[in-house]
Amino acid sequence: MRLHNIDTVEIREKDHLLRKSYLDKSNLSPDLNMEPLGQLSFVKIKGLANFWEGKDEKEFDFDAIMSDVLSGFSSLQSTFTFLLIGSPKEIGVYVGTDQFNQSILSSSLHASYPYAKLQEVEMDEMSRKLRSIGNNGGIITGIPTNKTFGESKSQQIERLCTGMYGGSWAYIVVAKSMSPFQVTLAHERVLNEIDNVSKFIKVSESGGSLGKESWEVTNLTIQKYVDNLNSLEESIDSGRTMGMWRVAGYYLADQFVNATKLRNLITSVYNGEQSKPEKIRALPVDNILYYASNFQFPANELPRQKAMKHPIGVWDLHGEGITKEVHCYKYLYQTILPTGELSTLCQIPRKEMPGFYIDQYVEFDVANRRSIHDESNSFTVGKIINGNEEIKSYEKLEPSNLIYDMDLMDLSRHGLIVGITGGGKSNTSKGLLRNLWNKHRIPFMVIESAKREYWEMYNMEGFEDVLVFTLGAEDENSVPYRINPFEKIEGVPLQTHIDYVLSTFKASFELYAPMPHVLETSIYQIYEDRGWDILSNKNKYGANVFPTLDDLYYKVDVVVDNLGYDQRLKSDITAALKARIHSLRVGGKGAMLNTDKSIPIADLLSRPVILELEDIGDDDVKAFMMGIILVQLYEYRRTKLTRNKGFEHLILIEEAHRLLANVSGGGEGNVRAKSVEFFTNLLAEIRSYGQGFLIADQVPTKLAPDTLKNTNLKIVHRIVMQEDRELIGQSMNMTQEQIEYISSLRRGFAAVYAEGDMRPKLVQMPYVKEDFDYSRRTVIQNVKDAVKNEFHHYDRKYDFGPACAFCMDKCNRREEMGKIKGFIVKQNWLRDMLEDAKNAEFKPDWFEGLFEMLENNGMSSLRNYHTRLCTLNVFLDNRDLEESYKREAVINYMKHNLLKDE
Repeated sequence: MRLHNIDTVEIREKDHLLRKSYLDKSNLSPDLNMEPLGQLSFVKIKGLANFWEGKDEKEFDFDAIMSDVLSGFSSLQSTFTFLLIGSPKEIGVYVGTDQFNQSILSSSLHASYPYAKLQEVEMDEMSRKLRSIGNNGGIITGIPTNKTFGESKSQQIERLCTGMYGGSWAYIVVAKSMSPFQVTLAHERVLNEIDNVSKFIKVSESGGSLGKESWEVTNLTIQKYVDNLNSLEESIDSGRTMGMWRVAGYYLADQFVNATKLRNLITSVYNGEQSKPEKIRALPVDNILYYASNFQFPANELPRQKAMKHPIGVWDLHGEGITKEVHCYKYLYQTILPTGELSTLCQIPRKEMPGFYIDQYVEFDVANRRSIHDESNSFTVGKIINGNEEIKSYEKLEPSNLIYDMDLMDLSRHGLIVGITGGGKSNTSKGLLRNLWNKHRIPFMVIESAKREYWEMYNMEGFEDVLVFTLGAEDENSVPYRINPFEKIEGVPLQTHIDYVLSTFKASFELYAPMPHVLETSIYQIYEDRGWDILSNKNKYGANVFPTLDDLYYKVDVVVDNLGYDQRLKSDITAALKARIHSLRVGGKGAMLNTDKSIPIADLLSRPVILELEDIGDDDVKAFMMGIILVQLYEYRRTKLTRNKGFEHLILIEEAHRLLANVSGGGEGNVRAKSVEFFTNLLAEIRSYGQGFLIADQVPTKLAPDTLKNTNLKIVHRIVMQEDRELIGQSMNMTQEQIEYISSLRRGFAAVYAEGDMRPKLVQMPYVKEDFDYSRRTVIQNVKDAVKNEFHHYDRKYDFGPACAFCMDKCNRREEMGKIKGFIVKQNWLRDMLEDAKNAEFKPDWFEGLFEMLENNGMSSLRNYHTRLCTLNVFLDNRDLEESYKREAVINYMKHNLLKDE
């Protein structure tokens, strides 16, 4: 029927073309015509950070982000592909574009999706993935409706993934941008069509019995057609500003039933009120795998007559004597979509699923606020990571403002590295030490209490001379160490050293009253026994010899006896205190600590040195060892270095809580707390002597609070416990979001904070690789040979009797003792002499008489001081007397001689 010069049949046919109604009746041929898309490059989006959390949905449109990405590619006249590939194990999210635009794609995704983790995938690999799925599926056409589901704001793409989870399937969208000129022409043509047709929607007619009645008639066919034209106009108008695309899609599945399931999901998820004039269709196609896996456009065209009839199918453009054919809707299985509608089909999921993770999104500072005046003093910590930046290998990093660096001199203000096992602490420490030595030639010492990892630095270029000591181990596969806790550095007041040693004992062992008093009294007395005057710092015997742990152990009996406690209390005090001291005297610990001389600390501070404490099983002993080493170092720095000399040396303390423990006050804890305070104060003061400390630990709450306060550089790897995160976070001015985020830090990444930072920065630490592959046995043997050549004389110990402690010669004189004993036995005097000595209580006068009698009977060698000491050993060794009082007998004799000489 023709109404006012409008052919409604033609209008209806045009409307069918707009809605592609012909596809509802179509049985698609397996012989599709295809348009190649060229060489493509892909990236797999492995995960995102939930940067949308906490934002008002009314003000923040997540879907618009993909629109922005697509809009940028539209201006490049580029190709864009989006894929979901499901398998029983995972669902992969992929995005692709022309090969020459791959870098732009990665940059756009990082700029739009902070912390997106991307992995490049070759086109051949993508094709193989698709071919492994199966040949069941078809083509997707139509206009999607952007909609969310339920209160959880579930995305359509997530419903698709959830519905197909566990199967082998693929959802593919391919799009090619249209030229702006073509879109503008199409928009003008649609507007003209609307103008030409819309005026016929309603017409006035007149009639009636008198011919004076009039009424308005609505042509519903034209109304629906114009409505569809208006929808098309809005779509194209949007495309004029944001970009317009030719779009087609594919769906694949391993089985026919799964393909049918996927087909139904696609149509139900994407169809809606906005799917006008062309609804979403998923059309089965035979042999679809070939077309989909080769990333081609279906290029079957409408019959020319129908294409010419379509409002924006094919038409001729006339101008300046030139006629040019223009087309938009001439393809059967392609849909023209603006960027916004295309983005609905290509949304990245917001929910985690196997193969696609969602991390917590937290913003860290990225700008350097510090200025380093001398570039030669620039100390590199790592690479600052921006949430919008692709994480590349550290080796490819070029110097830029993304380097986290600091002034080398600031390392004297100490550092702290914390994080759980496996978070990257050791790698970070090794990286800092390698940089420190190889680039700046600053020596260091590692005190490694729990594991054996730092010996591996021997396998790094530049560390051929590193020394590795195995504290507490004396077997063939070890490098023994020697340190006498009572040996002070020359120039340090004796009173000061005694205070340091006492603090070390109290910080390492649990001492209840009156044990601290007994210990202090015993230490003072063993120094006096060795001839030391506490006030003058001089030795009365003219010797530079110091007490040993043996002296302290046996002195406890004498001191407790003299204090007058009742028998039960005396036994308890003696047993408890001697048990603690004895733990330092036995086995390898005794060989190391119960020695006359220490390896000179000065010889260890000029090169990289590693002290392994793993063979010491007792935590208290480990703490004692760490404390004594720090005391030795502190004394050396005080006497050898002037203040303000810059940064000279670094000490790394692993598992530092063993010494710098968080101890509460009260009772025994108060004694230990004061000693821990001594060491924290030591750390604060020693920086002025050019000594830096790097403290490493797993649990921040186990460390003394001042440790966190007195460290400038803080490097925080993954920490799980909330109380630990809160504590360290507050010391670094972290936001609450950052505090929560450090529980999920990846290995090799850390939050780093130092003076000059407003808030922490997220830093990727350099991965430390070994340059050689020497075994531990080889390394230990090489170091052992080097140590033996340089420090061989410190490995000797002479202890043939209680008098040896006072011998200044320290040579092998045991044969002297044999001669003396043989002489006495030959004369058959030994039994009578011992009985006489017992009655005389081994007093000095008796020994003098003994020596005089022996000299008178032919032992002229007794005029030698050392021989007299050997004689004392002979008598005391054969006497049933407690070791403590054998030593007292020697001490009394030495004091007697000193008074006699005076």
